[in-house]
Amino acid sequence: MTDSGSINTKELAIFGGLIEETIKVSNRDQVTELRDQARLASQNAMRSGGSPFTPPKNKGQGENAVLGDLTKIVTLMTPEGYEYATSQWGFTDVNITGTSRTGEPYTIAYTTATLSMDELAAYHLSRRNRKGRTTGSAKEPGILTTFDVFERYLKEVQARVGSAKAGFGVAVLHYGGSVPGWIRRNIRAGSGAVDDQATKDPKSIRISNATAWARNHPDAKRVVRKVLRMRSKDMANKLIKAHQANFTLTAIKMNRASIQASMK
Repeated sequence: MTDSGSINTKELAIFGGLIEETIKVSNRDQVTELRDQARLASQNAMRSGGSPFTPPKNKGQGENAVLGDLTKIVTLMTPEGYEYATSQWGFTDVNITGTSRTGEPYTIAYTTATLSMDELAAYHLSRRNRKGRTTGSAKEPGILTTFDVFERYLKEVQARVGSAKAGFGVAVLHYGGSVPGWIRRNIRAGSGAVDDQATKDPKSIRISNATAWARNHPDAKRVVRKVLRMRSKDMANKLIKAHQANFTLTAIKMNRASIQASMK
């Protein structure tokens, strides 16, 4: 899935062996079983709870995390308060530069005030760590803006909640599964990919999550390993039940035959 090189080869071998055994017991063709397992694995990765998991656990939790992160770095004022502050205070120590969405270069201060969505986004990005979260610090008091600008930016960022899950959602949709709307709206070109070689020899299916979370977050590889174990455990349990059912049926047939023989 995200990075097959991070998965133990023994685990992959066990997973492959369980798929082969499942095909024998279920009498399903290989292509159907492989694609079904790809769909289930993608769903598990997209919806997985516990730890590690593909964030967020749910839409509400993700939106609250965004709000919490932004309030660490933003100071809010009314338009009147903002106008007074910017006219009376000095904003210095410039150290953030970049290019806006319209291609215009800009520079914003270490401690600054802005009514620009682009500058607010740039400051937010500068304060995010590898996991995408912001950290508060007394040495970095944040950026000053108005309630209106903040509310618009907050809604914009909250609309992106579900982007990490969207990478796995690509494969879920590809194989006919369902994806919640708040995740589906974040599926874009490049979010993820499916390389289906199930009808060729050797047969294989590669699922990729290409989101920023999958590329940068240390939990991404752990999620892949977790899902592989989940699918292996599920197949193993079903195989045990199937073998138990077959054993019981055989015992009943043998018992019936012995009873009939004794009655002759």
